[in-house]
Amino acid sequence: MSGDDDNKQYNAYTQKIVTESGKEYKISFDGWYKCKDNSDKEGVMLIKVIDTLVKVDPAKEDKDNGIYNIGIKEK
Repeated sequence: MSGDDDNKQYNAYTQKIVTESGKEYKISFDGWYKCKDNSDKEGVMLIKVIDTLVKVDPAKEDKDNGIYNIGIKEK
């Protein structure tokens, strides 16, 4: 968690999520506990699912690279 009293962000991740078929994923999420400037931002803003069997190119973040984003990625 980071931020001051008026703006608090959070993020977390899990690793080695293995499905019944043997596929392995990493899952992370980002969000806001509190956002003074825009209360619409409060809550989970982004969930990222990474397929660990796909060789990741750090210059790309898309499904062809094994990365699936759900939500809004802040800059």
